[in-house]
Amino acid sequence: PKRMSRHRFVRQQLKEDEYADFYEDLDEEEDEEEEDDADGYMYHAPTSELAQGLSQAGATQEQQQQAQELLQSFSQLTPGDGGGNRGGGFEQPSPDDVVLASQQGKPLAKAGNRHPPAGRQPQPQAKGKQPPKQQQTQPAAETVKFTKKAEPADTAAALKPSVTASAKHKPVPQHSEARREALLKTLLESQRGKQTINLVTVGHVDAGKSTTMGHLLFLLGTVSEALIHKYQRESARIGKGSFAFAWVLDEHAEERSRGITMDVGVTHFETQRLSVTLLDAPGHKDFVPNMISGASQADAAVLVINAGNGEFEAGFDQNGQTKEHALLTRSLGVTQMIVAINQMDKVGWSQDRFTEICGKLSPFLRKAGFPAGSFTFIPCSGLSGENLVARKETALTKWYTGNTLVQQIDKFAIGERSKDKPLRLSVADVYKAQQMGMCVGGKIETGIVGVGDKVLLVPANEVATVKSVWRAQESVEVAGPGENVDLSLQGIEMTSVGIGTVVCNPEHGVVAVKKFVAQIITFALDIPFTNGMQAVLYSHNVKAAVTVTKLNAVLDNSTGVITRKHPRALGDHIAAEVEIHVDDKGGISLEEYRQCKALGRFTLRAGGRTVAGGVVKLILSPHAAAVAAAGPRTGATAVATATPASFSVNSMLSATM
Repeated sequence: PKRMSRHRFVRQQLKEDEYADFYEDLDEEEDEEEEDDADGYMYHAPTSELAQGLSQAGATQEQQQQAQELLQSFSQLTPGDGGGNRGGGFEQPSPDDVVLASQQGKPLAKAGNRHPPAGRQPQPQAKGKQPPKQQQTQPAAETVKFTKKAEPADTAAALKPSVTASAKHKPVPQHSEARREALLKTLLESQRGKQTINLVTVGHVDAGKSTTMGHLLFLLGTVSEALIHKYQRESARIGKGSFAFAWVLDEHAEERSRGITMDVGVTHFETQRLSVTLLDAPGHKDFVPNMISGASQADAAVLVINAGNGEFEAGFDQNGQTKEHALLTRSLGVTQMIVAINQMDKVGWSQDRFTEICGKLSPFLRKAGFPAGSFTFIPCSGLSGENLVARKETALTKWYTGNTLVQQIDKFAIGERSKDKPLRLSVADVYKAQQMGMCVGGKIETGIVGVGDKVLLVPANEVATVKSVWRAQESVEVAGPGENVDLSLQGIEMTSVGIGTVVCNPEHGVVAVKKFVAQIITFALDIPFTNGMQAVLYSHNVKAAVTVTKLNAVLDNSTGVITRKHPRALGDHIAAEVEIHVDDKGGISLEEYRQCKALGRFTLRAGGRTVAGGVVKLILSPHAAAVAAAGPRTGATAVATATPASFSVNSMLSATM
């Protein structure tokens, strides 16, 4: 059925303001919606009641004639019983019924009295049509029902995950105490060998990240010589012969044809004392969100620099990715870094060039929050393999006597591993395997998970059972914090899981957050940071459109003490406390920083640039009642006063709050 199109005329005659917005929406969408019968609000007013209402409202003869012509056209489109009811009947009075009844001072007819004509059966609802939404009208009227087609997604809505939260689950234990003790014992036995660390490679586009790490994997024996020869032939065939080692990590056809990394490549290798999960992040500015996803899973980083004349400067200037990647890795919690000064063979292994680059990067990295001694400079060549595993170049050995790249990686310290905290795993990948069924992959931030465990997936709020656990493509009984694993799950649909879903302990789960207080540090800004600012938030593997709703206070960069309350705007490199609202209807999975660092860190990007980094200080959304057991929360809407003294601009909010 096609809806009536003269709603403005009805509104003018009845002089009802209550439905003004309703009719204006119809007028604006009329031309577009008449082409699609399912679009817009469906008109449910009985024709006889509408005509009677126009007459009693004092419409002129000409106006009543106009309405009659319209009603006649409407009755031709929709068979009725001659008394004003549309064929098929209606469940509830329409909005126009309510208006007319109010004008006439008559009670509305009950929905149950509006039967279809004799011998005519109610029409079934169209497939895919949304159920009618109930809206409350004036007190004298009954509930009204009408339908509206979902509006197309805009920029913010396009970021919403396809996961819909279900009804609240009944808390079930992840495993019994006896089972937990057995899993911990198994985990400790499996960790007597090499410890696990997650390493991300970052840097400006064309710095040689994939080539360097691909060649390293080849020299360590992780990649066979036959595979490298195959890549050399195939890359030479398309005119990219120097990309053979990069293809070890750049597996997608588009990445290989364009010659740039677009997604995060994941692989594994071992050093003398470490088992390393390598995350090869893209360097192009268009793929910074993917870089953030990789860096959020990392314990340490390799910042690759192109030593070529003009190349380092291009990556280090205001528009280059060298600075942004360094800031992002630090704000996402990475505290140790190797600066691999690559392509030194292009400058003849010049010590002067090496010293020049070190002199420019050192003060910047210290200002970004990397303490002295937490980063090391390594000269190398990813294409030739020099100083990756060994060095033999005379031009280098005559002035450099430090570690090779793999030796320095082996010296990385293992961070805190919280086995005793509740399980937290941020999903970075969702896929379906033929023998394993539905699988999710990601890094375990805290807690342990074993075969047979019950786990809660948020924001879907559904419980699943772990069928199997895979680590480095090997099936294991249990996995612990810091490990990148794949879980095969049963008892849950694939549509209930998405990138950024958090797998957690059902008895101590995370919540879907809609509003929170955060402590942030602004970066270099094109425009001031103000109330109402819209941005995209990135935290662990989730991204969502957000709005800054309140600037609570400006904080001292060194001490964290409040220096000014309720500022109008924030400039560059300002520490502040703000309130942030998540635009996603269902909320996103976050946690206060003091409970889980990985789920409490975030960055904000707007206009293609990173504008701030921060941590979640206090969850304000009503869904957060489940986390109240973690400690008292008082003065949620007031400016927080318990700001740590160690808060500073140099810390980038990553390690101290």
